[in-house]
Amino acid sequence: MTSFDTNGDTICRKHYEDLASDCLHRGLCLAEVARTAARYSRAVGDQIVLPTLAYQPTGVALGCPLPVGILTEKVRSWVKEAEGEIERLSGATEPVLSLVPPESYHVTIVNRSHFDESPEEHVVSEEGRLSIDEHLVVQRVVSESQCQNIKINFDGWLLTPYGRLLLRGFPSDGRFYELRAKLAHQLPQLRINLPRTAHIKLAHLRVALEHPALGALLRWLGREPIPDLSVEFHDVHTPVGRIGL
Repeated sequence: MTSFDTNGDTICRKHYEDLASDCLHRGLCLAEVARTAARYSRAVGDQIVLPTLAYQPTGVALGCPLPVGILTEKVRSWVKEAEGEIERLSGATEPVLSLVPPESYHVTIVNRSHFDESPEEHVVSEEGRLSIDEHLVVQRVVSESQCQNIKINFDGWLLTPYGRLLLRGFPSDGRFYELRAKLAHQLPQLRINLPRTAHIKLAHLRVALEHPALGALLRWLGREPIPDLSVEFHDVHTPVGRIGL
């Protein structure tokens, strides 16, 4: 079994710091931003949203949707503010973000598949979802873990070098990482591109930003006030159905 540090706060903060440092000092991967604009953008009304394969959980996740409606509204409102700031800095006249639908905001625990692994071929099909047998294993692991609830504290925004806009999350204790480790051990096929954090992906950047505009955006993200976004989750989402903690 792979060793997982149960100190979720330490793991999260170090990885977030590394991502932020890479974005600041190395800049954005402009090829990835162009790929989002070309392949991962579809019009829905007056918005551009990601295709389902780029955000739909294929393993086990918290949320989808988030358990507190007002939290979803706060985050959606902030994403609109971020859009406006990116438009101002980039001078773009086309949509600057490809969005995750708010009802699909989630924190990944384990994945069955991930669109980054094989973006041309990846399709969220029945083969890409949990089987009934796998779902039963997840139920058993969750039951034996006796988590009762998992609390995630969300307290900051992050732009990754690949142009992913994230809401940073920090587990309040080791239960989140312990559950991730147990699920990954029992179902190794659900550890594709296993995250090291507890973030919510909000959007992909669609327009190229280089310094000084990129630096200005990163400073704006760092200054944005964060409302109280501590969330207690009492169940997990799977493609087959929800399971109580």
